[in-house]
Amino acid sequence: MSVNAEVEIGSNAGRVWSLLNEEGTKSVKEIIKRTKFSELEIYLSVGWLAREGKLNFEEQNNEMYLSLK
Repeated sequence: MSVNAEVEIGSNAGRVWSLLNEEGTKSVKEIIKRTKFSELEIYLSVGWLAREGKLNFEEQNNEMYLSLK
């Protein structure tokens, strides 16, 4: 992974974290809609935050919801 890719993923993860911090639990679909990130960008960001131990995951009605720990 290039340094630029790491910076972009980290920056995107920060935007996802900020959204969850300000507004609480969101579905992955809602996060995509609000951030205008692609699915790949969302999943890379979620992976980053999950690796840092910052997310809770909950499935409801076949949809994944995320919140901050």
